[in-house]
Amino acid sequence: MLEASLEGLSDPLGDDFYEGWIVRKDPFAFISTGELEKIDGKYVNNYSADKDYLAYDFYVLTLEPNDGDPAPADHIVEGAIDISASATMYGEMMKKSEMMDKTMTPVQKALRESIKKKLSSLDMSKIDIEALKERINVYRTNLSNR
Repeated sequence: MLEASLEGLSDPLGDDFYEGWIVRKDPFAFISTGELEKIDGKYVNNYSADKDYLAYDFYVLTLEPNDGDPAPADHIVEGAIDISASATMYGEMMKKSEMMDKTMTPVQKALRESIKKKLSSLDMSKIDIEALKERINVYRTNLSNR
């Protein structure tokens, strides 16, 4: 999972857009992380995949003309991705999840599994992120009240 949030970018002209990329330097390869979305004055790039991309440790932001060419265009921002911090956070989240599993009632576990199943079937390209955050908050409230 990748989340990039960039402030201070000017709005692209016309129908140009910002696109994110993750890069593996050796052997060289790159993958688009999609078009950035403007949220609360910041350009945000959220990307997740089922495949392990930890070897892709460099991020590039490009300014793309809307010309149908899938190749990266003008580089605007580049930088290393701090994989170790991400891995540490992931490890901590997994430990908390394991601790929660030990203290959850069977009803709470069933509710969590039901929500996971429903979320996995959603078309994430059409999901409203704010609505999803609200659903997660409701789920957390339901778990804490049981």
